[in-house]
Amino acid sequence: MHTLLSVLIAAVPSSATLPIKVKYYMSILVVFLFIAMLATFIVMAAGIALMARGGEANTKYGNKLMQWRVWLQGISLALLAALFAMKE
Repeated sequence: MHTLLSVLIAAVPSSATLPIKVKYYMSILVVFLFIAMLATFIVMAAGIALMARGGEANTKYGNKLMQWRVWLQGISLALLAALFAMKE
């Protein structure tokens, strides 16, 4: 978890040439990125646990959980791309 935070913080430039407004938005994006990544992990873990248990619950909810995982991963990647775009 410590390395994940250091990677996220490294995405935010420490350059003093960026306007304060851009730094503020980048800080907010880092927080949203962390939340999206955490949500992705939780949904993925729930899907794997449900699949391991099997049964009717897996048949009913397994595919929906994996769809949510894909959407959350897409959101995480979009936020990461936005951070890198703001960095330059």
